[in-house]
Amino acid sequence: MKPEIVSVLAGCAVVASVVATMAAPVLNPKLGVIFPADQARSLLRQCSRAVPQGVQDVWTPDKKDIVTLERAFPSAVTLALDARGNGPDRDMVLRQLPHYARQYGGVTIAKRRYIYVNAFPTHLIDFDHSDATDTMYPQWRKRAAVVCDGGASLFGVLYEPARDQFSQFAFNGVA
Repeated sequence: MKPEIVSVLAGCAVVASVVATMAAPVLNPKLGVIFPADQARSLLRQCSRAVPQGVQDVWTPDKKDIVTLERAFPSAVTLALDARGNGPDRDMVLRQLPHYARQYGGVTIAKRRYIYVNAFPTHLIDFDHSDATDTMYPQWRKRAAVVCDGGASLFGVLYEPARDQFSQFAFNGVA
């Protein structure tokens, strides 16, 4: 490949990354909950998506790590959905992402600390569609949300605070 073409492709990738970041929605911080270490493994009991394997230990993430994670999360979700292809779920998830609930649990895999994110649309817990956390089904803050099927609107991902990187995006299956 000619150097000019490589430069153009690299430039396009940078522009695409900047555009994705600029257009990325902001998450509602009230819709995130940190699970204590003794509840972290429950987030990994999903029925229709792959979950990280080889968990050696669990821990409780701190707020500082969650703030950093949440800043990068919308762009990471956008890139993961783009990698799946431009299906109808992509636009729906991105439109609803500011209203997604997130459950965070700390896991250690291969001696590295990760935060597992269990993400799902609030309509699964907000039965009166008010988007007010005090009227939502209260158990989602204490119990792992496990939904079979649902497609790309429900997903999990690992975040490594030490590297500020996401990995192992896994979307629910469809019936």
